[in-house]
Parts: sequence; structure tokens; C-alpha cells
Amino acid sequence: MSPDRVRKYIFEIASEIAPPQRRLASTGIHREALVVFGEHIVKTAGLGGMKSKLLQIYNAFKRLPKMWESFKEMLGIKTKDGWTNAVSLYREFSDKLSRFLDEGKTWWAKKKQKLRESSKILHFIFLYSENAPTISTLLEKIYARFEGVQNKAMQFVKKMLGGARSLIEWIKEFFSRHPILDLASIPAKAYLYWVIWLNAGVEISWKIDDLVLGFLGLISWESIILGLPESGITFLVGFFFPFIPLGRIAKISWNAVIIPVMGFQLYYLYKQHLVDENGRSLIKR
Repeated sequence: MSPDRVRKYIFEIASEIAPPQRRLASTGIHREALVVFGEHIVKTAGLGGMKSKLLQIYNAFKRLPKMWESFKEMLGIKTKDGWTNAVSLYREFSDKLSRFLDEGKTWWAKKKQKLRESSKILHFIFLYSENAPTISTLLEKIYARFEGVQNKAMQFVKKMLGGARSLIEWIKEFFSRHPILDLASIPAKAYLYWVIWLNAGVEISWKIDDLVLGFLGLISWESIILGLPESGITFLVGFFFPFIPLGRIAKISWNAVIIPVMGFQLYYLYKQHLVDENGRSLIKR
């Protein structure tokens, strides 16, 4: 579909959802805003599901009109609502929503290196998942040669695993407690929510309050992370750790507990300089 046809389609959908008679008098939420949201949805995630997403946005702010005013205030929208200002409303909303999302995107781009430095343990979890037979054999050989190493490795596993009963439980806990996430700016939080909502939201029943708070960058990490299905966790891992091959992420069994258990052992041996970061033995024969 050509860009012109895409824009026309977005305009038609926005007009269907918010025609003149269905404008919210108390908030001034308007078709132009939905058009802008639609353009960003297509830009981020394509045309699929755009109409349902716009309906969610419209209904969320219809239910919580004061939050719509807060959202406009946060963006710094100055143009008054009204059909005579339609073009100006569109231009200003488009410009300021773009800046807001770009600011959040830039924040994450700058932090991904720090995330990488603190996520070596995730590297080994996914490394094991892709090379389980080879790495299992390697661990057996190392444990047979060095007395006491296995016990120490398993103590480390117990400490790292905590009460998690599967990989997905551990990953959710990892994300919820990561210090970088606590430092995220409001645009960064809003952008992260935005991309999760668009790319992994099909299987998620977002609460209306959470939807609006997500756009405002005020939703808690627990509200986002703890309710995510496997598709959401898969997306987050790929988003935060692009250096982990997508093939490893796609093939992993999220409900298995053996994967983090073995990954933690491999990481422990790496810290003891017994294996390299590719899971190869450093022991001299």
C-alpha cells in the first residue's frame, strides 16, 4: 500500500471512530489526534490491528477524560480544540508526540550498552538453550575434574533462582528489579509501554487505567512485566538485548526451569575462568 493510501486509510478509520457527533465535549479528543496515533502505530508495528488499537485509545480517554487533558498538557499542546483549528491541531500533536516518543527511544538506545554489561548471565542462559547437549557434557567433564566445583555452582544456582519455578518467572523478576529500569525517564517509560503494547499486546488484556497510565509514562514496572505472556517476554528480551540472536529467543522454552539452572552453572564457571563466553573450556589439558 502506498504512503498516500495508508494516510487515507488511517484518516477513514479515525473518522469512523471519532466523527463530529462523537467528539468528547469535556476533553476535546478529536479525529486529528487519532490520525496521529494511527500514523505512529503504523510506523511502529504496521497496519495490522491498527483499528482495534485506535478504538482502545479512544475508549480509554473517553472513560478517563481528565487523563486526556493531562496527556495533552504533558506533551505541551497549546492549540485550542475546534474544527477551525483541525490542521493546526494535527500538526502540533504530530510534532509533539513524535518528539516525546523519540526522546524515550533515544534514552533506551543510550542505556542498552549498560544493560548488556549487566546481562552476561542472560547470555549464558540463551547460550545453553541453543547448545544444551554440548554444554551439558562440558559441565560433566569440569565437575568430574574439579572436586567441590559442582556444589559451589549449585549454591550459586539456588541463590540466583530464588523462588522462580520456570525461566519466564525468573526473567520477569530480573526485569522488575533491574536498577536501570527504575531510572527511566517518563518518555522512556511511555515509549517502552508503547512498543510493548503495539508488538505484544494482542494476547494481553490491558486494563483501561493501565493503558492510560502507560501513555503517560506513569505505569509501574510490575504492572507491565508481571502480566506479560510469553510473547511479551520474548519481545522484551529482544528489545533490551539485541545482541542475543533472535533464533535463540524464538526457540527457548519459557516454562522450563532446567534452562536457567544450567545457564547459571555455565555463568558461574565463566566467572571462575573455567569456560569462555562462548561456552568453551579454558582448562589446559
